[in-house]
Amino acid sequence: MKLSSAWCGSLICGPLAIVPTQAAQTRGLPLPQPESITVDRSLSKADAAQMIKTARLFYAFWDTGNAAYVAAAVDSDFRDNTLPEGRPQGPKGLLYAS
Repeated sequence: MKLSSAWCGSLICGPLAIVPTQAAQTRGLPLPQPESITVDRSLSKADAAQMIKTARLFYAFWDTGNAAYVAAAVDSDFRDNTLPEGRPQGPKGLLYAS
């Protein structure tokens, strides 16, 4: 599961897909553990688990700045419509901001 252009800012926002080769790069690295999680009951347990893992990968990037987390959590065509002027789009923009 990866954050895509359709990411709407909430933890649970719609089905996305993890690329196994990129996820493998982050195996064994600790992920942030939220104190609580609210999950839409209409999601399957598998979909919810994938979305939670993606969110944890994304927050692990912000906690550590480790680029492997960006590769595992964000599609290469990720677009942020709220960027300040001069910041690049996509994963490069996230790395720039960190």
